[in-house]
Formats: sequence, structure tokens, C-alpha cells
Amino acid sequence: MKPSTALIRELAELAPLFDRLRADGLRRRNLTLPRRRLLMFLHECGRLRSSELAQRLAVTPRAVTALVDGLVDSGYVERRPDSSDRRATFVELTDSGIEICSDMQKALDSFAAQLFAEISPSDIEAAVKTIAVIRKNFEQMLAP
Repeated sequence: MKPSTALIRELAELAPLFDRLRADGLRRRNLTLPRRRLLMFLHECGRLRSSELAQRLAVTPRAVTALVDGLVDSGYVERRPDSSDRRATFVELTDSGIEICSDMQKALDSFAAQLFAEISPSDIEAAVKTIAVIRKNFEQMLAP
């Protein structure tokens, strides 16, 4: 078997394991993947207008509204009026939102430390670069 074929097989075997682990973490936190994605995006970028969130997350404004509604109900985000545009609102994390994002980040850091414990930092860096190229090539193959 070619090494490239072996790599594809190994990556394909990893995908369901990652999915299962992620699903377990989301279930424990009573989150969906899209809501987690929005939370972590706000955690990394800070408050944003709903329209900016839709654009950056590549979803419709209606989808962002539904996601934000659910996260407001959970107490993780809040809407704030935009003083420069009466029609626009900012979405930002609440203290509970910051706490759950920090918890998820700590859990990911701990998982990564365990998973890569026997791998050198230079090998990890090389793997990140390689997988980034694979992802880029994959996206180009799937592009219309």
C-alpha cells in the first residue's frame, strides 16, 4: 500500500473517534455543534454584529438569529444595541459564556496533551503543516 493511501485510511479511522468525543463533550454541556462554533468564535474574536457573525460563519442571518436565540436562552450570550446603527445589534459572551468557552478550551488542551504526549513539538508542527495542506487540497477538490 502506498504511504499516501495508508495516511488517508488512518485519517478516515480518526474522524469517527473525534466525532464521538466531540459529541460527548457537546452533550455534557447541552450544546449543539453550531452553537459551540458560534461561542468559540465570539471567544476568539470578541463581540460582533449579528450580520458579521453570519458572514464570518458562512451562514444565513436567519441561522445566526436562531443560534443566538438559543444561546441567549442558555445565558451564554447577550445582544447589545449598536449605538451607531439602530437596526444592528452586537452579540457578546456573558460571564457564563466566557466560563463555558474557557472550560471547553481547557478540556481541548488537556485532551491534546494526552493525545500527543509521546510526540515531539517539531513533529506536531510538521503534522499541522501537512494536514493544513491536505485540507486545502481537499477543499479545492470539492470546490465547484
